[in-house]
Amino acid sequence: MPDRPDTGAMPLTQPHWAPIFDTGPHPEPMAPRADAEPAKEPAKVPAPTDVLLAERQWTPEPGPERVAVPAHPVAVPGQYQFLKIWKLVPVLCGVWVVAAAIGLGLYFWWFQSPDKTWVEVSVLMYVIVCVLSALLLSLPDQRPMLSATAIAVLTAPCAAGVAAAVLYGMFVFGWVSP
Repeated sequence: MPDRPDTGAMPLTQPHWAPIFDTGPHPEPMAPRADAEPAKEPAKVPAPTDVLLAERQWTPEPGPERVAVPAHPVAVPGQYQFLKIWKLVPVLCGVWVVAAAIGLGLYFWWFQSPDKTWVEVSVLMYVIVCVLSALLLSLPDQRPMLSATAIAVLTAPCAAGVAAAVLYGMFVFGWVSP
């Protein structure tokens, strides 16, 4: 069993005022008051009584007056933290058009293929690539255009599925023949 240090032999900390974090380091330690008595052994604490905490009278210790210091102005970056809708819509439409073409191609391949294994593996790989590339696109900070592209790439499999559903509907209704 390791020996425990004797905490009674350790130096005690100096009493000091509470730090004011917006004005610099800790203030100097409090000087002992002239009318203060020398430190004694701690007195025995009496047994608790049935006095509610709300009934006790609390008076703050006298101390220096605190003065409110206004915050310093902060320079903010010059670019927007968000993306305007007229920039978001073309990004979404551009990525979704490419995704719809991929979805049409994959569905047409699935529809024509006698062995559907490689088509389904390709669809799985397409979804994995979309998710991973959206994750990588979303990593840089303060780039709203890349964040919009990441959202568009993450939803690209949905756009591909919608395009495949439209092609399937065209096959079912006889508007397009295989």
